[in-house]
Amino acid sequence: MITVISILYIGCVLGAFKYIKIPVRASTIAAAVVIGVVLLGGILIGWKFAAPMTQQLTLKRYVVPLAVGSKETIAKAHATVDQPVKKGDLLFEVRTDPFQYSVDQLTAQLAESQQNVSKLEASVDVAAAALDKAKADEAYAKALHDSALNVQKLNPSAVATLQVEVQRQDELGAQAGRDEAAASLQEARFALAAMKSGIAGIEAQLNTAKLNLEQCVVKAPADGFLVNWQAREGTMATSQGQSAIGAFMDMTDTVVAGVFPQNTLKYVEPDNVVEIAFKSRPGTIATGKFDTILDYTGEGQLTPEGVLPIAADLGSKGYLVVRIKLDDEKLARELPLGAAGALTIYTNVGRPFHVISKITIRIKGWMNYVPI
Repeated sequence: MITVISILYIGCVLGAFKYIKIPVRASTIAAAVVIGVVLLGGILIGWKFAAPMTQQLTLKRYVVPLAVGSKETIAKAHATVDQPVKKGDLLFEVRTDPFQYSVDQLTAQLAESQQNVSKLEASVDVAAAALDKAKADEAYAKALHDSALNVQKLNPSAVATLQVEVQRQDELGAQAGRDEAAASLQEARFALAAMKSGIAGIEAQLNTAKLNLEQCVVKAPADGFLVNWQAREGTMATSQGQSAIGAFMDMTDTVVAGVFPQNTLKYVEPDNVVEIAFKSRPGTIATGKFDTILDYTGEGQLTPEGVLPIAADLGSKGYLVVRIKLDDEKLARELPLGAAGALTIYTNVGRPFHVISKITIRIKGWMNYVPI
């Protein structure tokens, strides 16, 4: 577009020299050149800030590698490559035998532990009853001892000293029996608490085993397509990303990422109108809205290593990525992943300069018919 404006200006200058009869002197030629440079420079600066344009763009979607939680054999593949699938559709299944064995084993352990809890609860009840009996025996022995002491005080010859000592020893034995019963009750309670804690651990392991069993059936996480699908019945699937059996392309979220010089994004704001000329759609213009600026770049990140960074190697090319949302959802689903083209953002300043971008983006759309 700047070339067209330059040609028009040169034509106007030549016409002025020819028809208006402006004297052709060094001063008039120099003035025409200076005016042209200032005019074109002002137009170029105003255009770049009012409606920035770029040809560095790509269409992006989420692509997720498909793998399983461990090394397992694929039992059945349900999906087909490059065929659309809906969220929740079956993709493939792996053998459930190892995971089912774990579930069965832990279920049996849980049942056994629950039976042991019932036994231990009964043991606690028995120990509590034994403690009550020991307390009663202690109280009885103490009562006999106290009674003998009181009688001996009133009539020393009525009760033999040996009998009083025997009753005192019976009371001490009853106290020891009470302490032993209390210790047995505490031990039974500790055993019951430990068994209940063990049940909680077994239940957690059982839930994990059930989750692993459920994950033997892999479903589509969203609406999309299977890409590079390598699943075959009887082959092994692993949890390593580099050994994934395919990739899933999520079609629910499609965005356009454009690269701009940082300074030209000064006046860009959310919801600014965007026009895009995709190479895969020659002659047509897609519309969208500016979403956000990804105001970070890997050039500003230092990689941890054992040597100090060299100052001369630090720096940035001064570009940032912007995120664009397309207005036409149907078009967003139909465009190929990685689609290229050109886009322009119309800011809220310098509206007269928008005409240049409108013409330029349409020219680029028509130029997409050229097979280059």
